[in-house]
Amino acid sequence: MKVSEITTRFNAGNPCPVCGTGSKGCSVTADGFHFCRGEPAEPNAWIDVSKGEPDNAGFRHFRRAEELHQRPEPRAKFTTPTDWAGKAARFVAALTEALGNELAELLTLPLAALLVLRIGWDGGAWTFPECDGTGRTVGIARRFRDGKKKMLTGSNRGLTLPADWKDRTGAVFVVEGPTDTVTMAHAGLCCVGRPSNSGGADHLAELLADWPKERGIVVVGENDAKPSGDWPGRAGAESVGRALAAKLRRVVLVAMPPDGVKDVREWLTHSDHGETSWADRGAELRRHLEANAEPVHPSGPPQFAPSGPTRRRRKRTTGCSVVSFGRSRRTPRPTRWRCWFSSSSCSGVSSVVAPISSWKPPGTTRTSSPSWSGTPAVPARAPARIV
Repeated sequence: MKVSEITTRFNAGNPCPVCGTGSKGCSVTADGFHFCRGEPAEPNAWIDVSKGEPDNAGFRHFRRAEELHQRPEPRAKFTTPTDWAGKAARFVAALTEALGNELAELLTLPLAALLVLRIGWDGGAWTFPECDGTGRTVGIARRFRDGKKKMLTGSNRGLTLPADWKDRTGAVFVVEGPTDTVTMAHAGLCCVGRPSNSGGADHLAELLADWPKERGIVVVGENDAKPSGDWPGRAGAESVGRALAAKLRRVVLVAMPPDGVKDVREWLTHSDHGETSWADRGAELRRHLEANAEPVHPSGPPQFAPSGPTRRRRKRTTGCSVVSFGRSRRTPRPTRWRCWFSSSSCSGVSSVVAPISSWKPPGTTRTSSPSWSGTPAVPARAPARIV
């Protein structure tokens, strides 16, 4: 056992605090390690760390009980913030023309298309910087030769921002991933990339907080429906659209790529375009996305009465009210809409006609056909109530 240097030797004038005597040659080190040949005067105050076995000089080793029971204070961790912008710049400097041509061939893009992003090389993969809503680089995404993608250790997810994305005209298209972003940017479209199908909403809200009202925001999904029925590309785009509409308090559009392709990059680089210029491809894709986009409003549609029996009384602030029948609390009471305009002008009527037509109040007989949609006969003891 490694101990520090002895600082005090006890004597008759300065007795040992363990055994209380000064004649046994006891001593203590600078870190409070006591050597004692006697027995502790206060057994509960001292712990024999030598387990009762004296050393070659006959000393047993003691420490104060409170010192052993005290947990050491955790050391403060001082971490230097990672200079992601500096790393990205070093990776950009390491990208050779041959590596750029290789990536362009993998993406089926011309080499000039890659210039809108600060694409680099870290020795094993191509790098794509990701930024927060203020444009500050917060992480670096990596793309390997086999198509696998991984974030650089310590990175945070962010947005892919082309160099001149704000200077382009028209609506801004929010696509998924850096490769879709660089492809749409090369086609002349205003676009930014989100990190995943449903990620980046907070960064986007900060980035587009002052986006002009006359220029739309279009969140673009992907045609990646699964055999199980899941559709992460569409579900993620709708989730981001709802989040942006709520945060920005404005209408946000959600659009899908044309049928037959997975994403916008596949459509723009498809061989069917032949000699069509990239500008014409971008204009055609813009027309498709804007024509087939669905709006997402800041607040959802009004909630109507449920289409089945209900026990709860619901208050409505519109011109229509709910009529309940029967007075027993043990029996679910069906509802119908009483509209102050007409049955055809109330969107809540059609959702509750079917359950009313199949309902018969206790003690009455319904003689109308199953398609009857009027007010059922009500016994005198249970008048209709407006609730």
